[in-house]
Amino acid sequence: MTVPALSQNCEPTSPTRRILEQLQTPPNAHLPAVQRQLIQLELLRHALSAAPGDVALHEAYQSVQLSGLDIDRPALIAEYAQLLAKHPHDQVFLYLAAKAQAGQQTKEAIVNLQSAIELAPDFGLSHLLLAEIDSSAAYADTAGVKQHMQRFAALCPASLRTLPALRWSDDKDLLRKEAGRLRGNLAGRTDSDAATAYFNLWLLERALERSDHQAENLARMQSDLDRLFSADFARNEAWLATIQGTQFFDGAPKGVGHKALEQVAALYPDSNTAAHLQYERTVAGLIGPYKAAPEGSSASWRSNWQALLPVLRQWPNSPWLAELAQRAVLKDQSASPKEIKDVMTAFLRAFEGDPEGYRTLPPLPISVAQSLVDRGGPFETVPELARAGLAVSERELAENDLSGMTGANLIRYCGIFSTLAYLPLAEAELRMGQVSSANETLVKAEAALAALRPEAGAQDKSGYGGLAAQYWFLRGQIAVKEGRKVDGLVDYRNALSLYPLRTPRGDRRDEVMAAAKKLWNEIGVTAQGWNDWAAQSSLAGFYGGSGGSEAWAKLAMSSPDLILTDALGNHWKPSDLAKKTTFVAVWASWCAPCCAELPYLEKLYEQFKGRDDIAILALNVDDDPKAMIKALAKFNVKIPSVAAVDFAYSIVPEQALPANWIITPRKTEMFNVDAENHDAWLEGAAKAIEAAARSNAPTLTPRI
Repeated sequence: MTVPALSQNCEPTSPTRRILEQLQTPPNAHLPAVQRQLIQLELLRHALSAAPGDVALHEAYQSVQLSGLDIDRPALIAEYAQLLAKHPHDQVFLYLAAKAQAGQQTKEAIVNLQSAIELAPDFGLSHLLLAEIDSSAAYADTAGVKQHMQRFAALCPASLRTLPALRWSDDKDLLRKEAGRLRGNLAGRTDSDAATAYFNLWLLERALERSDHQAENLARMQSDLDRLFSADFARNEAWLATIQGTQFFDGAPKGVGHKALEQVAALYPDSNTAAHLQYERTVAGLIGPYKAAPEGSSASWRSNWQALLPVLRQWPNSPWLAELAQRAVLKDQSASPKEIKDVMTAFLRAFEGDPEGYRTLPPLPISVAQSLVDRGGPFETVPELARAGLAVSERELAENDLSGMTGANLIRYCGIFSTLAYLPLAEAELRMGQVSSANETLVKAEAALAALRPEAGAQDKSGYGGLAAQYWFLRGQIAVKEGRKVDGLVDYRNALSLYPLRTPRGDRRDEVMAAAKKLWNEIGVTAQGWNDWAAQSSLAGFYGGSGGSEAWAKLAMSSPDLILTDALGNHWKPSDLAKKTTFVAVWASWCAPCCAELPYLEKLYEQFKGRDDIAILALNVDDDPKAMIKALAKFNVKIPSVAAVDFAYSIVPEQALPANWIITPRKTEMFNVDAENHDAWLEGAAKAIEAAARSNAPTLTPRI
């Protein structure tokens, strides 16, 4: 007997819950990802054949079918359009069709959801999905989010479902009510939905308080963890994900993630969890490469990859493990070409077995291809890595208007990833003597770069300059290889003029400059000609941002009339800052770690605000200065923050967030501290500032 759809409005039926619990069982990691997916789909299709109108089963089916990839959404939309055609006046199928459409046919999804609400005003899931749509950047409607969340809570008061994006909301009243509803409903629940709900609850409760007022939340979390570790909860993927999620909460209990890992691995020895545990045990006795002395770091990397490779071969479908092994072998300067090739072969096999198992932007095979080229080879594996990266890019980059991946945005990301793949591929082909293939690949790179070129006067947000510089460098190398020295010199000049501000990560600009000078001399042009050319060329980006001396003084010289006005109304002249030790925090309102740091930056400012020799300054890089003011008000933080998107990266050389810098007349240096929590960060920052101020203090010459 089929359960009527309306009884499933808020909670799955008991038979359905048993199916959903099975989906949380850690799958066999020895199987390829596509086979693991097929096993889950077969389970759901069998269940749906007995309950074809079960909304919770359909939701699970859609989730497994998509696996988070929007490129598979058109087929899902078509499948649910057919189901809706058979049930045109059924609120369940109107909702399910809308859920499939959301992101690629969102306007049509909204129409279907409104029809579902008209047909069945007490069908709560339609309101939850509308709230999700209204919380997106493309359909932003804060009033709509509140209205639909309140309606969902009224229709499904006992549900553990919520909208995780609420943690970004400025509506504290809505946040408080939703967090209270979840906490109340968790009493007595021990299913996988309850395990997942705890993580969402912690996010909402954290959002209600500043990052430095989390003591009560942490106490509640500890109590929740005690309950989660009771025998009442099944050890499965939902349970493990929630407990391991505590690592994202500053001050959360230590060691609980490893404890949970051990418990799940013991139950499921063929799971990815077991692979993680084996990895942890394998590297436990090794010296961490980042902690080793410089002279021993290569040996430390070597011991790491040699320990990891047998584990990777035992778990060949684990791309996260493959990532660790490839990074270690490429850092090992003593690794032979054969050893590197062995690791790369295992790496590629892991990505073939689970292409989306380790998702990064850009796709990891592309980054590995570039790292292999930067290392100087071996180059034979680069083409396969580049092709694998391009294939992953095609699957990752699909239209989704809820995430903003549409139109120019989608074109830009496609251009970035394609260029990042073609450039190392072209260089590898060139190094292997395949000049014709390298030329063909550069033609593809040029076409991809065209999508990234910023309009005149526009800010370069796609890294066009750095990518274009690499493109022209390769063109120059090919020209020289073909005997076209003058063409090569022009190509090198183009590269040098395109480089953006230097970053601590480094690039190949010095190699390009050396190649250009060498070619200039080979052609027979004089040193005076080179100096004349350099003097008249636009090399501000090439020489700028090196993290060198007199950062504020250089800004004062280039912009003599610039006066910085901060959010407290203070006015700062770069020429005055040039005499001080300045602690600079670069942040943006959309950067969650940045916002969590703000209350502690306020404490740092209060600690030093009476000092004439020290300045604490926040440089906000939001495109809209109003976003800075809104964020400071939201977190009730009073700090000297300046809208600095136009000049921040002429002061500091790293476009990373959050980032802290200590600037003295002698140098610009990133502040890094291995801090377990923000209190430790605050203590470390204060000590570093004092040390920098002492080194910056003028030396007094005693009177004789």
